[in-house]
Amino acid sequence: MVSTQLVLVVLAIEVGALAVGFALLVGHGGWLAARDRRLALRRSAARAGIVAAVVERPGEELAVALLQGLPSGERLQVFGDVQGSVGGAQRLALYELARRAGMLDRARRMCRSRRWKRRLRGARTYTLLGGGEQEMPRLFGDRHAVVRAEAATWGAGHPDGETVSLLLELLGDEVTLCRFTVMDSLVRLGPAAVEPLAAYLASASGARAAAGLEVAGALRDPRLLEFAYRLVHDEQAPTRRRATELLGALGGARALTALLASLHDPASEVRAAAARALGRGRHWTAGGELSQSMRDNSWEVRRAAAMALRGLGAPGELLLRRMLTDEDRFASDMARLVLDLAILEARDHRHA
Repeated sequence: MVSTQLVLVVLAIEVGALAVGFALLVGHGGWLAARDRRLALRRSAARAGIVAAVVERPGEELAVALLQGLPSGERLQVFGDVQGSVGGAQRLALYELARRAGMLDRARRMCRSRRWKRRLRGARTYTLLGGGEQEMPRLFGDRHAVVRAEAATWGAGHPDGETVSLLLELLGDEVTLCRFTVMDSLVRLGPAAVEPLAAYLASASGARAAAGLEVAGALRDPRLLEFAYRLVHDEQAPTRRRATELLGALGGARALTALLASLHDPASEVRAAAARALGRGRHWTAGGELSQSMRDNSWEVRRAAAMALRGLGAPGELLLRRMLTDEDRFASDMARLVLDLAILEARDHRHA
């Protein structure tokens, strides 16, 4: 039988342990709060020093000293706070300040690290501050997707031929994050990406071509139109859909002929894309073909065709009203749905 005295001793030990743990927790929290306050003050001082060095130019020694007194992660945050509000000569001065503070040398070493998190930090430093022309190209082939994506982000600020070629090679990356980042960077490069993209699309097919066509659709450069005519006959439906969208974005008489043909594509996603493109382009001569598409066995195609007719204005609305009595029940239902939607939207607009 356990004595009362032993129970009290055990309870006292447990209470003491809990009290010590609570004290340690509170103490650690207080230490973290005090550390954050100290870092906040040092960040503010470093930020002010950077602004003074870059804008007022009294000298960089104080700013370098303040930066070197911060942990490396905090330095990058401070530069990030300032970087968005400077440009031109001031941005070059910011780069020089980062170099003198040792940040670029550290980024170079981190980009060569065996640990992917350090490589990522190095890549982000170059993305934020500039530079990295010797280190970044090899990170486009890094085994970790997040590092490849950061390299693609860096590429948006480097319109040279080698970097654009590396971005195009990543268009076929299996990881969605990388593909989206690459496409965004190519679009941001604008005209510098057009000719390399044209060379890429000249031989691409399938999923790689679809990604290139999506970029081409955002760039909307007429030099890319000829590749849409070729790829609208690709074996893969997603590629044909992207080619159809590009035809609609760039337009022209020949594009209209191709879009009308795409209304009869075996894949419903391509037929729907063609209908949407005809509506956006206000091709009123396609009204009869769009009316036929309202009898399609795909709801998506029927809706796209009806919305395209609505986008044609009065001629399209007349065709929609005729479809209300069509013998195809699905076509008449879609016509009624789109016409009712137009009435509701007009009513909401009046009451707005």
